[in-house]
Amino acid sequence: MFSNFCGIKIQGKCFQGEVKLKFFEKEYHRFCLIYGKNGSGKSTISQAFDTVKQNNQLLIVSQIIDKSGAAVDLTNEDQKKNIFVFNEEYVNSKVKIKDNGLDAIVLLGDAANIDKKLKKAKRISKKLEGRQSKYQEEFQKYNDKQNTDNPEKYENDIVLNLKSNFAEREKNILGNTNRNLQNKTIELAKNIIDHFETDVSTDELKNNFDDKFKSYKDIRSNLNFTEEIKQLNFEDIKQLLLYQLEQKQLTPKEEEIKQAIAEADHVITKNIMESDKDICPYCFQKLTNEYKKEILSSLETIFNPNIRNHQRNLENKKQEIQNSLNSLKNLPDMDKLDKDLFDTIKMKIDNCQTEVTEKLNQKIQNPFIALNLDVNFDSLVDELNQNLEQLEKKRQTFMAQKARANELKQELEKLNNQIAYCEIKDDFNHYKEKLKAKQTLDSNREHNDKRLECITSKISKLNAQNKQINIAQDKINEYLKYIFFKEGRLELCEPNDQKQYVLKSNGNRVKAKNISTGERNTIALSYFFTEIFKGENSEEFYKKPKFIVIDDPISSFDFENKVGIMSFLNYQIHKIMTGCNKSKMIILTHDLMSAFDIQKIISNLPKIEFYDERESKNKKDVIFMQKELKDQKLVDFGKNYSEYKNLLDGIYDYANNSVSENANIGNNMRKVLEAFGTFNYQCGIEDIVRDKTIVANLSPEQQAYFENLMYRLVLHGESHAMDKTKTLDFFSCISESEKQNTAKDILSLLYLLNKAHLQKYLQKEQVEKIEQWVGNCRISNNRIN
Repeated sequence: MFSNFCGIKIQGKCFQGEVKLKFFEKEYHRFCLIYGKNGSGKSTISQAFDTVKQNNQLLIVSQIIDKSGAAVDLTNEDQKKNIFVFNEEYVNSKVKIKDNGLDAIVLLGDAANIDKKLKKAKRISKKLEGRQSKYQEEFQKYNDKQNTDNPEKYENDIVLNLKSNFAEREKNILGNTNRNLQNKTIELAKNIIDHFETDVSTDELKNNFDDKFKSYKDIRSNLNFTEEIKQLNFEDIKQLLLYQLEQKQLTPKEEEIKQAIAEADHVITKNIMESDKDICPYCFQKLTNEYKKEILSSLETIFNPNIRNHQRNLENKKQEIQNSLNSLKNLPDMDKLDKDLFDTIKMKIDNCQTEVTEKLNQKIQNPFIALNLDVNFDSLVDELNQNLEQLEKKRQTFMAQKARANELKQELEKLNNQIAYCEIKDDFNHYKEKLKAKQTLDSNREHNDKRLECITSKISKLNAQNKQINIAQDKINEYLKYIFFKEGRLELCEPNDQKQYVLKSNGNRVKAKNISTGERNTIALSYFFTEIFKGENSEEFYKKPKFIVIDDPISSFDFENKVGIMSFLNYQIHKIMTGCNKSKMIILTHDLMSAFDIQKIISNLPKIEFYDERESKNKKDVIFMQKELKDQKLVDFGKNYSEYKNLLDGIYDYANNSVSENANIGNNMRKVLEAFGTFNYQCGIEDIVRDKTIVANLSPEQQAYFENLMYRLVLHGESHAMDKTKTLDFFSCISESEKQNTAKDILSLLYLLNKAHLQKYLQKEQVEKIEQWVGNCRISNNRIN
């Protein structure tokens, strides 16, 4: 599953450019120990693997790479599921210890995350509830319509003003005292404010209104005479009356036919003659073609179509003139324009209408004669047209006056709106201001209520999720017992109803503040390994492939638990590495002593046996790699440990008179001091005894003495990284015995600062000897000068 996982391609945080790091060079390499100083990028590497698993680091881009450096496509979700990362982010997100009354409550995994979310949600909820109460209290003022902060007060004042002042002027303009005033609303006020702004004073506007209204009142009218009154013309009627049709002389036979069909319809006869019938359906006479043609010709002569057309024209003209004259007589409201004149016109129209109608009827009866209208008809028409002309002039005068009235009306309506603008503008400005404040408050209240509803729902869901969480309590307690080598030293008790685990130390209640950071990290590491094997039975714990990354399993806070944690890691590393030959592990640490301890652990892992084709024989090799992260590169780390230990052994032997002379002893002492300062305190030789934190446990006399010693070493000496050609230094100027005493002083300083450090590198007898040197230290004699 992880055979092609050889390294990682990473960019982000301290890796500004893209970097490829290979942790497993050979196919059989399955464990990688990485030592790196703080700030070298170890945490970023662990976060990069976390990004591969769950894409939770926004500032890091990373990909697993194979042996060739090509990216490995993690399409298999099972691969991601079996990648496990332990780092500071894991501890902070997965383990939370808080007080609940007299007890310390431990929240693990999702419970810790849920508790964090719950705490945040409840904090937000409390804040929102406070706002809700504040908004409700502020909203009370809007229930009082007379409150000066309520926009309804100003709206009511505006509408009342419009219904009285504005509406009164409007009624005067329209001349309608019964006009409905319900349309005087705030919408009308908005229209007035938007479109009738003016800088003219109210008094000036009112005076202007009164002057124009006086003129308007004298000329206004509801009458309207839009239709032009035209004069009459009867020339076309005269021509129709004078028109004569030609009358043909009928033969005796045509007279007979005419008499025969007088009582019948000549059209029926015509249809019979034009049909294919051989016998007449009325007289049963035989009908020949010659006879039919003769009858049709006679009908044509008797019933001339020109006569019928002329008669129709006369009928149409008669109807047309009657309609026209009737329409003229019935013009609406003309009697209000000039009653006497209009009565005269109607009388003369009646006379004309009578004369014309009689003559047209005569003409229709006898279209072959020419008729003339009465000799006085033209005089009558002239008089009528004169009267119509007089009426038209009166109409035009009236309409011109009405147009002026309409102009005045429009001017008055504009003035009314401008006066209203002046009357309501102050109230309207207050209305807008208070309405905006109310709307803002209402919007904030509504938004707050929705947020409160959402956060309340979220709290309910989180509480429900919290009750469904189960952890391997027994397994965690088993691991804690293993680490502390004591049952009950630190244990999780049975969970309460909220799935909260009470933490006890040595069977006693304990407060959260009394739980050390080291103890918290121990709980986190124990929980981490229960998560790795979650859902698996005990027989399969170590048989399935896992890819595990652990960053700084032992922190600076874990000194008291260091032996137990290292023992626990030894147990887990061997179980994982031997349980499944496809599992892989990477452990990163900034602590040199921890790195050396893990070196010892992995050196006991079984070696892999393989056939070397190049040498044609079976060989064995370790399955682990040891690297130091330096300058964003992985360099060999193992030999540094041997070199440092050899230097310590050499200095001890020289100080103990085991060797007579060592030409490089001065440089070796400086190398050891520099390595000790760098690995343990990230400082140079001269700062080891200057840093008050480092020498806090030394007496003032010891501090002064060793500061003097370091000054001489630095001033007259050289760093192992400096030019090796320099030979004239402090050590070349003192005797052999003084050199040996200086070696004892340096080992004594290391012992005083970090006894465990020397215990890791030197034999028990050697450490006991150094302890004697510390007791006999030459501080009071001040022999270095």
